[in-house]
Amino acid sequence: MTDYWRSQKILATPEESWNPQVVAFANGVTLPDDFVQLYRCSNGMHLNTEQYQDFDDNYFYFLSAEELRSERRELVIDSMRGVETISTDVIVFVDYMHWSWQYGLITNPYGDGYLIGIMGTPNKIKVITSSLATFLSLYMEDAVVMYDHGD
Repeated sequence: MTDYWRSQKILATPEESWNPQVVAFANGVTLPDDFVQLYRCSNGMHLNTEQYQDFDDNYFYFLSAEELRSERRELVIDSMRGVETISTDVIVFVDYMHWSWQYGLITNPYGDGYLIGIMGTPNKIKVITSSLATFLSLYMEDAVVMYDHGD
């Protein structure tokens, strides 16, 4: 991931000596282990000195551990199981085109682990995957599913 960002001239500095879980927890966020590893490799995309963030070539911005927040929301979940509304905590960890839409992480209401999805609106998540590795692969491939936030 850091090599992918560096190829686009985005500052992606490994910070293996720090604990992103402690930083995120200070903001009410508990990260899954694979997210902790991601944040140890690079703490999101660092802000530049201008008004806007350091987006990648496709206008994605991964938030730093310090920027992560957990919010309780009534959320419509659109997944392979259908559509349902639940009250759950969501952690937004990626921004697209300066908050045109977001990518969030929720606890999997159907079993273990978590779900990652695209959030075209603050109260709806369209599930993409239950794996950070898959999400990152889709992101680096610039897969069509990364832009499919509509109904």
